Amino acid sequence: MDGYIIVGSRNGLFYKDVFPYVLQGKMTLGYTHRNIDRQPSFYFTTQDGELKSVDNSACWITNIPIELDYIHPLTETYTPEKYPRFDNYDAINVDSIREIPKDYYDTMGVPIGFMNKYNPKQFEIVGKAHPTSINGVNKYIRILIRRKKG
Repeated sequence: MDGYIIVGSRNGLFYKDVFPYVLQGKMTLGYTHRNIDRQPSFYFTTQDGELKSVDNSACWITNIPIELDYIHPLTETYTPEKYPRFDNYDAINVDSIREIPKDYYDTMGVPIGFMNKYNPKQFEIVGKAHPTSINGVNKYIRILIRRKKG
């Protein structure tokens, strides 16, 4: 298969016909939002010459291999009180990417913004959780991940 780069919404990775390619490692985000300093990556010029950034969900989606040297820092410690389990998935909920626990290696549901920081050397994507809830309260779609040991 030839390489491709698509400009689209990060949410597009989770469409039912697309997500299997993400699980197989055949599709991922390109370098779009892998800039850790949170500077916008896509710009356009308005008719009056003003430079504007595009919505944060716009990104490069690709099957072209990219080299990732960023390892997401993990500082939080797991406790069952801080990380409740989903009602309908065998996984804990992590509400913020900054809160991924450093000492937990089972399945976690993280926000889709995780894809901006995803490094297959550090984490494995094992599925998606949607719809899901905690104590009857609905949560937005979650990516199910496991931290790799070592």
